[in-house]
Amino acid sequence: MLLAVVVVEVLSELLELPQATSRADAGSPSARETIVFITLFFIAQIYQMQWSTLAPRVTAPDCHRIAQNDTPKKELCSMETARYGTIVDRLIPHSQTRSNEVLRDLALVVGGTALVAGLAQISIPWYPVPFTGQTLAVLLVGGVLGSKKGALALALYFVIGALGAPIFSDQSAGWDVITGATGGYIIGFTVAAAAVGWLTERGADRSVVAMIGALLLGNLLIYAFGVPWLASWDPAGDGVAFGWTQAYQTGVQPFILGDLVKLAFAAALLPGGWALLQKTGVGKKNEQDGPKAGLL
Repeated sequence: MLLAVVVVEVLSELLELPQATSRADAGSPSARETIVFITLFFIAQIYQMQWSTLAPRVTAPDCHRIAQNDTPKKELCSMETARYGTIVDRLIPHSQTRSNEVLRDLALVVGGTALVAGLAQISIPWYPVPFTGQTLAVLLVGGVLGSKKGALALALYFVIGALGAPIFSDQSAGWDVITGATGGYIIGFTVAAAAVGWLTERGADRSVVAMIGALLLGNLLIYAFGVPWLASWDPAGDGVAFGWTQAYQTGVQPFILGDLVKLAFAAALLPGGWALLQKTGVGKKNEQDGPKAGLL
């Protein structure tokens, strides 16, 4: 906990996060305590990621080579039979040393955060939820990085933005954004990236049809967090919630067409990339092909 508090205080100074003068302020102790716990969770996940690189990686192709009488390995394979590497594993090989592997993972996580932050600035004003490129970035980050690194990239996006870095849409930042109309969507990004990543690690990114299903699930998860949050939002601060009807009319309905276009783009991009890699053999020594890329 001490490490998390120190990180928050240092980032607060660097980002000029306003200090609280009362519990009613935006930087009140309750809000700051929440950020501390979120930061602590993120640090713990990074720490866990460092040690996880020591464990042997057993993927689906490996299991085909394991002897039938090797009971311990058979049990391990029963949990990992369907797991394949993502497209980034094919292009950027894993390292044999823990320190280099951690640096690789951190660079990929930060890169995923930067992509989401960049596409968040492609924005068309709409009240109370703007049209942005964030959802496309979230789905791509999950599909490219996988479940763990994808979720970490979006958790980092949440933490940095909440601490005051202007990386949310229209260069907005701070705890007020999280507690505002769009906070639920931002929280849902992490869950959506993890879900899409989990499916792509199991071969969904090799199939257009399977990728459409994975991306639809990711979109639904974003709405599952964003819409109830928006419905309970109190825009005037008078205790009157925004309401479910308004939440649907302003936070779902206008975005359906755009979501379908972004979904089609992402669903074609990843299987198309895999088809190209499998055809050319680029990076084949780094990761097994897994299922053949195609429509189905």
